[in-house]
Amino acid sequence: MIKTSYSLANTTKKKHESSQLKRMLFLYRYFRKYGGLLLLSLVLLLLTSLASIGLLYFFKVLIDDNLAKGDYSGLISTVIGIGVVSVLRSVTSYGRIHVVGLIGQKALFELRKDIFDHLQELPLQFFTENKSGDIIARVTNDVEYVNRFLSEGFIQLLEVFFNLIAVGIVVFLLDIALTQLAFVGVIFLVVFLFVQGTFLRKSTRRSLDENGSLSSSIQEMLGGFRVMKGFAQEGLIAERFIEVNARYKKASLLQASIDALSSPGLELITRLSILSILIVGVQRVIGGVMTLGILVSYWAYIYQFFQQVTSLSSISSNIQSGLAATARIQELLAMQTNIFTSGDPYLPKYEEIKGKVEFDHVHFSYEDGVEVLSDVAMLAKPGKKIAVVGPTGGGKTSFVGLIARLYDVDKGLVLIDDVDVREWDLETIRYAVSYVLQDTFLFADTIVNNLRYGKPDATLEEMEGVLRLLGVWDFIDALPEKLETVLEQNGENLSLGQRQMLSIARTFLSDPKIVVLDEATANIDTRSEQMIIQAMDTLMQGRTSFVIAHRLSTVENADHIVFIHESRILEQGSHEELMSRDGKFSEMYRKYREAG
Repeated sequence: MIKTSYSLANTTKKKHESSQLKRMLFLYRYFRKYGGLLLLSLVLLLLTSLASIGLLYFFKVLIDDNLAKGDYSGLISTVIGIGVVSVLRSVTSYGRIHVVGLIGQKALFELRKDIFDHLQELPLQFFTENKSGDIIARVTNDVEYVNRFLSEGFIQLLEVFFNLIAVGIVVFLLDIALTQLAFVGVIFLVVFLFVQGTFLRKSTRRSLDENGSLSSSIQEMLGGFRVMKGFAQEGLIAERFIEVNARYKKASLLQASIDALSSPGLELITRLSILSILIVGVQRVIGGVMTLGILVSYWAYIYQFFQQVTSLSSISSNIQSGLAATARIQELLAMQTNIFTSGDPYLPKYEEIKGKVEFDHVHFSYEDGVEVLSDVAMLAKPGKKIAVVGPTGGGKTSFVGLIARLYDVDKGLVLIDDVDVREWDLETIRYAVSYVLQDTFLFADTIVNNLRYGKPDATLEEMEGVLRLLGVWDFIDALPEKLETVLEQNGENLSLGQRQMLSIARTFLSDPKIVVLDEATANIDTRSEQMIIQAMDTLMQGRTSFVIAHRLSTVENADHIVFIHESRILEQGSHEELMSRDGKFSEMYRKYREAG
């Protein structure tokens, strides 16, 4: 069986890049519903371009028709015309910018929502294989690049396109010979932009990837700050950060160097071209072939023409950045979950779920050829307490993770109430099975709202009742705002024991049929541990429970003990049975007791 890879880094290493057309079609899906607003923005864009063209033509009228002929009344009319057209251009320009901004925010809202919804559908394997910083960068930074693609890239490209066509027609009509000379300069500009844009696109993609790695490194450092300080590993962490930061600096410098070529290169080509046109134009005025007014107007038009062409550099940069970011977003959205509800799912009433769990010769691996669990078989009867013990890295967490389909087996069956978990309705099974983990997670919100993640419609009376039952109401009652107390991120304003107690209370409120306690007391002091053990005993009453415990004293009263060693269930049975066999479990248990 070939295992699915969810590594975004592997996707990048394979240099998977969709074509420019596919990326454009992908973005079109988000903008097409705003076709009316897009059409309005194009009309406003066209009016802005026509107003700009009209303003430049006034130079010819001003010089040849007003000043040269002494028509001062006409001069006043020309000045008034310049003012009116200038106001029109400002109004249409503002309207276009406002409409484009509105379209962009509406479309990007949908894009961010789709990304977030898709992330929720992906299996746990995706989040274990990818760093959170890179995922965050794709949801935030890359979406912002898409925004620039629209507002400062695609729409401006259309504006340049309209202006180039309009100005091109005007200068062609004003003087064919000068226009042919200008066309030579344009060819040089286009070639320069194409070559520079190709290198810029590749360097931008690399810079975005390294930025994701940098974000991941920073988040990892902040998340592990306590561990880093506790083990005095600031130097090691600093070295890792310097390495990632250096890669990002190198990629960014390359991108900046390529981008920096555009301004001086385009400026040189533009100035040489305009200078050549001006020299030839002056000769034509001296020779009486064209008037001074036409030359001034032509020079203004051609200057704007070259400005529009040179602006393609910054526009190209925003477009290339946007398309590179789009490719990274597409890579994320292309990840498809391999855990989904079957076509005709098993959907029992919640009260009908008994909580019987069976592993029938299960094999499981995260990657091909490396089994984490091998031929695992066991039965947990409803309402029984199962202790899962064994050396670190033996497969205990993977074992309990299969119950709620956080992962799927490679071979064999995991059954709940004699039904393959793959046949269950996924939402139902996730409600039926709850996990209390070693590392709790609490949101930066009130205690009330944190508890309601277990039961959204829970009343304050229900919450207080659960907290009293678990024996933790006293510490809540001592808080100034009680249940309305706002927690810091991950409950940093509470002790580890208090956080774990809230996590257990949240689980209790959800009323699960099966409870998994994955080393829930591992990071807790002895005093808090006793309180938490009592709370967990209350939680487990009447429920099938699986307890992964590093302190073997907590498994003595288990109904059934599963000893997992090197990916296999080496022994299983009651505590008395395993001790009487004098096997690996009894050996480990005696060493634990001797160590105190």
